[in-house]
Amino acid sequence: KPEKPNRYDGSADYNKFTRFCTEVRDYTDYYRIPSRRLASTISRFLEGRAWNYYAHVLTREVYLGKKHTLKEILLGIFNYCFPLNFREKLRTKARNFRQGSRDVREYIYELETLLDLAGINEEKDRIQQLWDGFRIDIRVEL
Repeated sequence: KPEKPNRYDGSADYNKFTRFCTEVRDYTDYYRIPSRRLASTISRFLEGRAWNYYAHVLTREVYLGKKHTLKEILLGIFNYCFPLNFREKLRTKARNFRQGSRDVREYIYELETLLDLAGINEEKDRIQQLWDGFRIDIRVEL
């Protein structure tokens, strides 16, 4: 039985947002919240800027009869709370990301997380980024 999700304040902190998404998904799946109740259920765990999205956008849409999927609601919160250039900044960070002093496992984990957040999903692009970021001594051995 999942705990109630932690409240999300709409801060542009991807780790907080991702945790909120995971907790909300687990909660709504476990309790089998129907789509017509998703927005109001999730609203109980929102505050600050995220609550403003619910109050100013979602309630109007729900009033007009629109049903939302969980993915649509969470994407709407993301788009409302995060800067427009957030993903572009992440893409730039991913392009410049290097292994440095990290061990290989740690580098791969951090890079994959960054690529996922940046929306870089093409396998060839991910492999190229992985290769480019490896230290020279590792590239020589491979």
